[in-house]
This record gives sequence, structure tokens and C-alpha cells, in this order.
Amino acid sequence: MRDPRNHQIMVLFSMLIYGLVWLKFDLNIAWLALILLTALVSQVLATRLWKLPRFEWRSALISGLSLCILMRCPSLPISLALIALAIFSKFIFRWNDKHIFNPTNIALAVGILLGQVTINPGQWNNGAALAFFILCMGIFVSNKACRTDVSLAFLLTYAGIQFGYTAYMNESFSIPLQKMQTASLLIFAFFMISDPRSTPNARLGRIIFGCMAALAGAYIQIALGNKAGLILSLAGLSITTPLIDKLLPGEKFFWTKPTEAKTTV
Repeated sequence: MRDPRNHQIMVLFSMLIYGLVWLKFDLNIAWLALILLTALVSQVLATRLWKLPRFEWRSALISGLSLCILMRCPSLPISLALIALAIFSKFIFRWNDKHIFNPTNIALAVGILLGQVTINPGQWNNGAALAFFILCMGIFVSNKACRTDVSLAFLLTYAGIQFGYTAYMNESFSIPLQKMQTASLLIFAFFMISDPRSTPNARLGRIIFGCMAALAGAYIQIALGNKAGLILSLAGLSITTPLIDKLLPGEKFFWTKPTEAKTTV
């Protein structure tokens, strides 16, 4: 399993099964299957439209699994439209052989802004064991993709803000501690913001990017009262990645060999 995406697929699939079997997520299995199928079909169509010789099923499956885990939408057509948007965004919104937005993130952000999607962090019951599993696997996968730096920069900054705000409000520190253990936060940190194809190339750029995402996300959550602050902040800040890459150049990441990179998305 040299490709880090193989491990990511295993983790996301395990979490989805855990949610369905153990936590009794109220999800329609047929809907989930259609979302995953639409992700793969969209990847096939985009690959043909852009005349690329290789079908990258891993990236499509990761986007589909991520949306199955995080997205709560009452409409099947809208759910399918959002997963199609996630896949096609990789092909449409590009700069310097990279896609600007993380596919899952942009789909969630659009759905949230349209008032069609909600994210429920409480569905995971804030279990310490689950959080530890995601943390360990997240560090393992992000390290394989050389993106642990942006994940840790985000988490440390976000934790500092949450604990600082709690101290300022003279509240119990159990509140931010529970927030830091939520599965949705850890998925965001290790499987979304750490996307090596949409984060800055240079390590310093990634650290700055992670800190900015934490600051903007916490502001939207605390000051504006929007629980989807992290999703919205990442979508908004993603357009700064080309600028960061220009100011702080670094080596680009490719899932495949650089000589094959232009044949895949």
C-alpha cells in the first residue's frame, strides 16, 4: 500500500461502518451506495471529458466516503449533485497542476451556504477511543502524504483558541476538551485540510495556512455562531493557496510519479 490514499480509504470506510453498525446512524444504505456510485461515475466522465488516460478511482472514493460520513442532506438529488460538484471541481478549479479546493470541502461549503446541508459533530458521541483511533490513523496517513505539519498547525492553533476563550469566559475546560475529541474535527484536520493536492507546497506556507484556517474557523463559530465555521473557512481560504505558493515556493506533491502527474486528477 504505497499510495497513502489506500490507507485513507480504509480509515474512512471503517468509520462509516462503525457509524452505521455501532452508533446506529440513521442513514439510507441505498442513498450511500448511490453517492459512492455517482462519485465514481463523475470521475469517469470527467476523465473522458478532459481526455486523461488514467481513471483515479481512489480520489473519487475518498470524496464519496467523506461526504457519506459528514454530510446530512434530506434530498437525494441535491446529495448527488454535491458529490458530482466535488469531483468536477478538481478538474475545473485548477492552478499550476493542482486543484484549488479540497473536493469534499467545497461540496459541503456549497451545500451549507445553500441551506441544504448540515453537519452534526454530536453524532459521534465524542468517544475518546474513536478520537484516539482517528488521531493515530490520521497522523499515519498525513505523514505518508508529508502533510502532518498543516494538520498539527491547525489543531494546536484551534486548541489554543478554544481553551483561551473558555478561560476568558470562566467556563469548564471540559467543554473545549470535548470539542477537540470530536471525530468530525479530527477528520477535518487529517483528511481534509491536509489534502496534499490543494495545500501550499512549502512547509512554512502550510503552517501559515493551517493557522489561518483555525483562526477564521473559530471566528465564524464563536463570533458569528455558525457551527460550520471550519468548513466555510477552509473553502474561503483555499483561494489563497496560489498566492502562498508564489510567495513561498516549494516542491509540488503528486500521488503518482511526476512524469505521470498530468495524466491524472
